[in-house]
Amino acid sequence: MKHTVLIVDDELSIRTSVRDLLEDEGFAVEEAKSGEECLRFLQPGSEKNIDAVLLDIWLPSMDGMEVLKTVKQSHPKLPVIMLSGHASIETAVIATKYGAYHFVEKPFSAETLLLTLGHALHETQLEQENVQLKQAVELLRRREAQGALIAMDLDGFKYINDAYGHGAGDELLALIARDLQQRLRASDPVARIGGDEFAGILHDASPDDGLDIAEELVALIANCSLEIDGQQVSITASAGVAAFPDGEASPADLMAFADIALYAAKDIGRGRAVLYSDLDKGRDT
Repeated sequence: MKHTVLIVDDELSIRTSVRDLLEDEGFAVEEAKSGEECLRFLQPGSEKNIDAVLLDIWLPSMDGMEVLKTVKQSHPKLPVIMLSGHASIETAVIATKYGAYHFVEKPFSAETLLLTLGHALHETQLEQENVQLKQAVELLRRREAQGALIAMDLDGFKYINDAYGHGAGDELLALIARDLQQRLRASDPVARIGGDEFAGILHDASPDDGLDIAEELVALIANCSLEIDGQQVSITASAGVAAFPDGEASPADLMAFADIALYAAKDIGRGRAVLYSDLDKGRDT
């Protein structure tokens, strides 16, 4: 999905150069030359769906700090990256307290701006997907429906980033996410919940079904590869499964159970899946 970024700066040359950079990277771009125009883009009922804001701190009439406070009051989850060429450390600290995601000094490099923007969008997406997964588990728990929560973690992912670069790591993560989504039913959400962690919810699945599918997903990840400099790069994964309903267990409890099973899988050799209730049986015997 293409992300839309709103550039707020009173200098046409800055807006144009940033627009060209972002569009070359596949972003959709909107522009505002004042704080008031920025707020119009973000007001309820606006046809524009803005995913991130690049906000100059020095603007005519309504300055960037005032715009930032107003934006964060109505859109607390919207990442706002402040831009300035003459700001002090104190100003940067205040902007962060007001809710700015980060502070980028002008003149900024393309790499710095893209990296900061990419991290902001990624963290926002992870937060949203975490909320959606917890809501889905809570809904199923209240209905006393049967299902399973699968937590997955890539084994040795740091090596991929260190050996081939973060760009290659991000590309491999995207391929894995795509394959996981294609394997599971549309009604079974799966999301990346951390740097190299994924979680999925299976509806109408017994504990054994959950374990079987988790083992399939582990095998699927092992078969997912990325070609880098003529070399096929792949990775293994470990998974933990928590079945529900499980007494009065909350979504946070179930995630903790799945994590315990996940790390048990890592402890016994990685590249496998473990069912949390099987660990309970082992403790009882």
